[in-house]
Amino acid sequence: MKPRKKKAETAGVVESESLDPVSEDNLKTFLADIAIGIPVRRAASASGFSAEQFYRRLNENESIAQRYARAKEQALEAMADDILSIADDGLNDTQVDEEGNVRTDHDVIARSKLRIDTRKWIMAKLAPKKYGDKVQTEHSVSDGLADLMRELDGGTRGLPKGA
Repeated sequence: MKPRKKKAETAGVVESESLDPVSEDNLKTFLADIAIGIPVRRAASASGFSAEQFYRRLNENESIAQRYARAKEQALEAMADDILSIADDGLNDTQVDEEGNVRTDHDVIARSKLRIDTRKWIMAKLAPKKYGDKVQTEHSVSDGLADLMRELDGGTRGLPKGA
């Protein structure tokens, strides 16, 4: 087995060699798949290389890292579109049984909910500022402190009466 040669990078374009399965054409196909929400391992396999080979190249090449980051941002938008499609699709939510009765298929509904919740979770983890839950903090005064504040008197420079 011949050792792999180093690749050169010019103007953000990866010069590929026949020994490198992460060629520019394969990379374009891979990034297009990532941008529509296909998982890395599946997209890499379909593009002719392994996820490990891609991650190695990602760590070595800033241009690839930037392109991958853009594709992942696009994937989040694709997931948001998927959520709407899944939520709006009620086609298989009910089935007609042998006797002609319409029955709700709770398994299909539960699976749709799981698909939506999984996408929401991934989106919130990858882009918490954009898709994460908003946490509101409420400031309140505890009862003991409220009582102390009611006892404050301006004439005693803020000390409780009798202090």
